Amino acid sequence: MIIDRENLFSNEQTVSASVQATNIVDCGKGAINGSLIRLFVTGSNGSGSGTIAITLASCDTQGGSYVTHYTSGGIAGTTIGAGYQLLSMPLPADCKRFVKVSYTVSGTASAKLTAGLVFDTEANY
Repeated sequence: MIIDRENLFSNEQTVSASVQATNIVDCGKGAINGSLIRLFVTGSNGSGSGTIAITLASCDTQGGSYVTHYTSGGIAGTTIGAGYQLLSMPLPADCKRFVKVSYTVSGTASAKLTAGLVFDTEANY
């Protein structure tokens, strides 16, 4: 997997409370429809018996009202070891130009998370 810094939402962002990822990714006008783009989230240094859930949302404008496309189930902080893959999924075809990720912490959980978009050359979905 080749990771481009321009397509990262988070780069080892410490998440211990509900928060939006550090960056919003601009996919460009018309760049998503029909593209093979995959969202990935990996983690390390997980702790706590609480959980972390990941939400993917998009909007036509960076400051507009974002529409939620997906929310994961909660992942226990204690299960997030080095290189743990929290999420890997194709980016929905109905995503708009600006895409963001947020993390929802329930209870006590903490981890360093890296999230981004990559081109999916495998098309295993």
